[in-house]
Amino acid sequence: MLHRLQAIAIATLLFNISTIALAQIDQNPSPDRNGNYNTIQRKDVNGKQMEGVYYEHRSWIVIATSLNCRSAPGTQNQIVRRFAKNQLIEAASFGRGGSDEVVVIQRDASGKPWMRVNLKPGQCFVRANHQYIEPNSLE
Repeated sequence: MLHRLQAIAIATLLFNISTIALAQIDQNPSPDRNGNYNTIQRKDVNGKQMEGVYYEHRSWIVIATSLNCRSAPGTQNQIVRRFAKNQLIEAASFGRGGSDEVVVIQRDASGKPWMRVNLKPGQCFVRANHQYIEPNSLE
């Protein structure tokens, strides 16, 4: 009987520890009510945006059948590359290098958000909207 109680106590303890650990896992960026990603920062379990380079979500997946990547934010700009559905893309950093590198969502003339994407070589911009991309949940 004592061994059974000890086993139950250990199982309960392990369950409680794993529940606490899961509750602290951060959440992927989520789109606003229009489907726009206005930030690529992850959120904590309370939905509060976490700050800092460590919490930037860099890996995204194309969910549109085809996605144009343009030379600058806006559909009037030149198409540099096309991505296929389910292709992984990486959000590009902006800055002088080192710890001040950040990923910035930029806006076109009409205020729509665009994400800078790494190419090898170079960079281009995709529309930061849930119709076209979503965070790669495996990051």
